[in-house]
Amino acid sequence: MNYLVHIPSGLPSPELEILLSKSQEIIDKKSSLYIVTCSGLNNYACSLNPYSIKVVCFACKNRLKNGLKKLTGNFNLIETPKISSNIINNIKLKRVFYNINKKNNLKNFFYQNTDLGMATYSSYLALIRDIELKGFLSRHALSKILLTGICLTDFYDKFFKHNQIKEVFLYNGRQSQSRPALRMANLYKIKTSVLEHTTVFANSKGVRNFENNLPQSISFFSKKVRLIKNSSINKNKKKIYNFFKYKKIGLPINSPVNKSFVKNQSKYELPADWDVKKKNIVFFTTSEDEYTSIGGIYDKLRFGSQTDIIIKICKLFDNNPDSNFQFWIRTHPNLQDVKWEYNKILNKIANKYKNIHFISADSKISTYQLMENAEKVLVFSSTIAVEAAYANKVCILLGRTFYENLGFCYIPKNFLGLQKLIFSNNLKVKKNINLYKWVVFWIESGISQKHFSGNHKKGYKFKHYTIKSSYLSNILNLIGKFLIYKVCNNINFYFRIR
Repeated sequence: MNYLVHIPSGLPSPELEILLSKSQEIIDKKSSLYIVTCSGLNNYACSLNPYSIKVVCFACKNRLKNGLKKLTGNFNLIETPKISSNIINNIKLKRVFYNINKKNNLKNFFYQNTDLGMATYSSYLALIRDIELKGFLSRHALSKILLTGICLTDFYDKFFKHNQIKEVFLYNGRQSQSRPALRMANLYKIKTSVLEHTTVFANSKGVRNFENNLPQSISFFSKKVRLIKNSSINKNKKKIYNFFKYKKIGLPINSPVNKSFVKNQSKYELPADWDVKKKNIVFFTTSEDEYTSIGGIYDKLRFGSQTDIIIKICKLFDNNPDSNFQFWIRTHPNLQDVKWEYNKILNKIANKYKNIHFISADSKISTYQLMENAEKVLVFSSTIAVEAAYANKVCILLGRTFYENLGFCYIPKNFLGLQKLIFSNNLKVKKNINLYKWVVFWIESGISQKHFSGNHKKGYKFKHYTIKSSYLSNILNLIGKFLIYKVCNNINFYFRIR
């Protein structure tokens, strides 16, 4: 029995710890294991290193090397090949690279039946967040990322053709450093386990397996949630209550403390001009760049992008003579540092239309006070819809998201339907049993991975070891981050296409 674990990077935690733990588990069973790692340094680029900066690759390889040293037993270590001059000089690919910063060209690019364009787009947006690909360095970064993806696809095509692999293990699969392994495994009909971390309530039972799917798969979530037994709801009643309680007060649920989006907000603060006698409709925006790069069903939008739909709704309110209806736009705190135009457009809305109120990403106004005092809650894809439904609020979903088939949100089929929902006075809350099943799935669907421990408070460990980097590697990683965030990202933005 041959197994393969794809470990493209040594930097992200707990990704590395989880993949090493899975590797050790396979070794312990005396099975034949291939571990595939990234060769890096030679034109390689990924979501962690979109500009292909060598010091980042060095730091990445150093920590990965230290992690691999902790494995005990026999395994086959394979580095992916260097990017060949044949790929770099391929005339057809050069034409692709020339037009790569045209969004539709990129998103629709397939190579060897692999949606590499979408994976490249996802990797580019991870640290850059330039949805419209207007950045001065966008073509440079995208070409590097795509080139890496092509190299990985070719590698796995040949590898799976000549080796009998029973199962492939990888992490997430959404971005270019892992998507080729997932798609090639799918193509060769090899069982694939797409792993992700899912710590809930700071425990270490935190590895979820999405099987052959990307973690954002709507059909996967719908199927798994519906399989949850009703008895599990009563069994986990206290955990369900705590899930919503902790989210509201900003305690960590499945993210580090510093990722809480409400911890810096004033707990009871509503806008000064909030009038409880009015019919207040609140739109909670999402980080659109997180969803636009998934593709597939997520691109089949009913009303256009999040910005498009917000502007359309603003015009509805502007033309509505009934001033009792007030529209509030709460910008997601995760958009606070996004400078790109798609985010700035929303900043200009407040003074352009009547009965429209804009709440900035860095505002101290409480997200949960807005939600609890709203007559209706509108979302594009944010999971706050789950919390709003739990709080007995009418929820209207306008984008695509993994909970859309569970029935606790209104989903208008067309714009006239949306208009009726917004201005209707007798909508009923659609809270149902799937809402509770969704939370149970989120809490209980993880498994305890042998050799993996820790949590987001204390850090993650492989076999009780904290995987460290050398002092030099840490310095180089800091230099690399400075070059990415302070140098390249600023050049990319300030010299962008206007």
